[in-house]
Amino acid sequence: MRAQLQLQAHGLLDWTTLRERLAGATCLWADVHGVRLGPAPECPPAFTHLWGWWPEARWARVRIDDGGGILAVLTEEETGNGERLEVDDEWVDAWPPGMSHIGPLPAIVRGDDENDARRRLRILSTAEPVPLRFLEIPAATGMTTHES
Repeated sequence: MRAQLQLQAHGLLDWTTLRERLAGATCLWADVHGVRLGPAPECPPAFTHLWGWWPEARWARVRIDDGGGILAVLTEEETGNGERLEVDDEWVDAWPPGMSHIGPLPAIVRGDDENDARRRLRILSTAEPVPLRFLEIPAATGMTTHES
């Protein structure tokens, strides 16, 4: 399915500013302890990306870089700030039951079997001006697997 959404580019921000911009979002990232969910962590994760989403149809993608990150936000609102573009909106199974090669999966996103809704991952992809992917696990909104 395709959707018209607003892309806002915020550029390279320090981690404190990023955490403020991600307030209220459920975030997803990986670190040496596995897949993590919750508010943005206090320090930048060692891996390359963090994704966030809010209940009100807004998604964030952070490319972690130099102690901060490059923030892009997708939203349904036309804010006058950014560019309106077509986005591919698809649903996929995030991982098969029992998968553990990326580290322990939190129970709230692992799912008990292949039909469990907790495993459903929404991917919003842009093609222009550059390819970007935004992620959401709706069943995990507002949940956490760690203390920030």
